[in-house]
Amino acid sequence: MTWSFRTAFTKYAHLDGAAWHYADDDGLTKEKYKTWSQWNGYGRVQVQSGGWDGMRSLTEHRFLRGMDGDRKNAAGGTKSVTVPDGEGGSLTDHEAFQGTEFKTIDYTAPGGTVESKTVSTPWRKETAKRVRHWARSPPT
Repeated sequence: MTWSFRTAFTKYAHLDGAAWHYADDDGLTKEKYKTWSQWNGYGRVQVQSGGWDGMRSLTEHRFLRGMDGDRKNAAGGTKSVTVPDGEGGSLTDHEAFQGTEFKTIDYTAPGGTVESKTVSTPWRKETAKRVRHWARSPPT
């Protein structure tokens, strides 16, 4: 009798630190209670896969996190955030792109060379605008 067991392992590495966005104006929370409480993810995630005999593949995923225009500090201000695309350019990290994967890199193996990569450039066009009635000055 021959026994065959296949065990697959997946390992994740979250790189570049976490992004926390200042709370959006929801019309309910008073300004003094707001903070950087909105989770906007990681910029890079590496995924390794393999079996009992070692890891065989490595893929890196790069994401936009929507941090451009975020509040700069407790006193106010606005951040200007761009992300290098790794191809000699940069992308504006606009809030509309939060969670958008813009680059995937497949390596020959963990610690290996680049086998293939896919690079996407997101675009946007404003088709509507959200107006918050509680944010406008009352009529005089």
